[in-house]
Amino acid sequence: MPTQPQLAMHAANALAIQILANDILENPKLAMQWLLTPSMLLDGNRPIDALATRHGYERVQQLLTRLGHGVGL
Repeated sequence: MPTQPQLAMHAANALAIQILANDILENPKLAMQWLLTPSMLLDGNRPIDALATRHGYERVQQLLTRLGHGVGL
Protein backbone atom coordinates (compact mmCIF):
# COMPACT_ATOMS: atom_id res chain seq x y z
CA MET A 1 0.00 0.00 0.00
CA PRO A 2 1.43 3.41 -0.95
CA THR A 3 2.41 5.77 1.82
CA GLN A 4 0.93 9.25 2.18
CA PRO A 5 4.07 10.92 0.72
CA GLN A 6 4.01 8.51 -2.24
CA LEU A 7 0.35 9.34 -2.92
CA ALA A 8 1.11 13.05 -2.68
CA MET A 9 4.00 12.68 -5.13
CA HIS A 10 1.82 10.74 -7.56
CA ALA A 11 -0.88 13.44 -7.39
CA ALA A 12 1.72 16.17 -7.95
CA ASN A 13 3.19 14.29 -10.93
CA ALA A 14 -0.26 13.76 -12.47
CA LEU A 15 -1.06 17.46 -12.08
CA ALA A 16 2.28 18.48 -13.59
CA ILE A 17 1.68 16.23 -16.61
CA GLN A 18 -1.86 17.53 -17.06
CA ILE A 19 -0.58 21.13 -17.00
CA LEU A 20 2.18 20.27 -19.46
CA ALA A 21 -0.30 18.54 -21.79
CA ASN A 22 -2.64 21.54 -21.60
CA ASP A 23 0.22 23.91 -22.44
CA ILE A 24 1.54 21.85 -25.33
CA LEU A 25 -1.77 20.86 -26.87
CA GLU A 26 -3.32 24.28 -26.12
CA ASN A 27 -6.70 22.68 -25.43
CA PRO A 28 -7.64 21.11 -22.09
CA LYS A 29 -10.18 18.75 -23.68
CA LEU A 30 -7.62 17.54 -26.25
CA ALA A 31 -5.01 17.19 -23.49
CA MET A 32 -7.34 14.99 -21.43
CA GLN A 33 -8.18 12.92 -24.50
CA TRP A 34 -4.44 12.42 -25.15
CA LEU A 35 -3.89 11.35 -21.53
CA LEU A 36 -6.74 8.80 -21.73
CA THR A 37 -5.85 7.28 -25.12
CA PRO A 38 -3.66 4.14 -25.21
CA SER A 39 -0.31 4.70 -26.90
CA MET A 40 1.88 2.18 -28.67
CA LEU A 41 4.83 4.25 -27.45
CA LEU A 42 3.81 3.32 -23.91
CA ASP A 43 3.35 -0.38 -24.69
CA GLY A 44 -0.35 0.12 -25.28
CA ASN A 45 -0.89 1.86 -21.95
CA ARG A 46 -2.69 5.14 -21.49
CA PRO A 47 -0.41 8.03 -20.49
CA ILE A 48 -2.51 8.61 -17.37
CA ASP A 49 -1.89 5.00 -16.29
CA ALA A 50 1.83 5.21 -17.03
CA LEU A 51 2.10 7.90 -14.36
CA ALA A 52 1.85 5.21 -11.69
CA THR A 53 5.63 4.71 -11.86
CA ARG A 54 8.55 7.12 -11.93
CA HIS A 55 9.75 5.62 -15.22
CA GLY A 56 6.26 6.01 -16.72
CA TYR A 57 6.08 9.62 -15.56
CA GLU A 58 9.43 10.37 -17.18
CA ARG A 59 8.39 8.64 -20.41
CA VAL A 60 5.11 10.59 -20.64
CA GLN A 61 6.99 13.82 -19.92
CA GLN A 62 9.47 13.00 -22.71
CA LEU A 63 6.67 12.26 -25.17
CA LEU A 64 4.92 15.54 -24.41
CA THR A 65 8.17 17.48 -24.65
CA ARG A 66 8.94 15.92 -28.03
CA LEU A 67 5.42 16.72 -29.18
CA GLY A 68 5.87 20.32 -28.02
CA HIS A 69 9.08 20.63 -30.02
CA GLY A 70 7.44 19.17 -33.12
CA VAL A 71 9.54 16.01 -33.01
CA GLY A 72 7.74 13.02 -34.47
CA LEU A 73 6.55 10.44 -32.02
